[in-house]
Amino acid sequence: MVARITPLEDGIEAGLQEIWQDKSYQVRKLVPGDDHTKEIMHLESQLGKVRDIEFIDTSELEAEIARLRAAPHAPDTVELVTTDETIAKHWDNLDGPAERNRFLRDRDVRYRVTPDGFEPWNIPQEWMPRHCVSDRGGA
Repeated sequence: MVARITPLEDGIEAGLQEIWQDKSYQVRKLVPGDDHTKEIMHLESQLGKVRDIEFIDTSELEAEIARLRAAPHAPDTVELVTTDETIAKHWDNLDGPAERNRFLRDRDVRYRVTPDGFEPWNIPQEWMPRHCVSDRGGA
């Protein structure tokens, strides 16, 4: 069976536009973790300045550097940041099918297509209305 893609894509886009309505567009922002690098570098700089000076005990400084190196590191995290743009407006500004495809794939949006039609299969939770509960989960 050969499916005509354009009517299908138009229908899915219309369904997404209905889901989006006036929802704010959010971008993912990487928040770097902390591995204490800046503090270690600062302490090592201080240590380098005083290491060769007689009568200065550097053991506390060296111990602090060792403690920071052994301390647990906070991992990088990703957070959603709301923009001034709606999802629909962002969609309209995307440059053609390739960018729209990438936009949907980056959010793991999937539809199930059957000979009888199509239905949302995976939609990001932040796009869903508050009263909707998806048994498939979201991105």
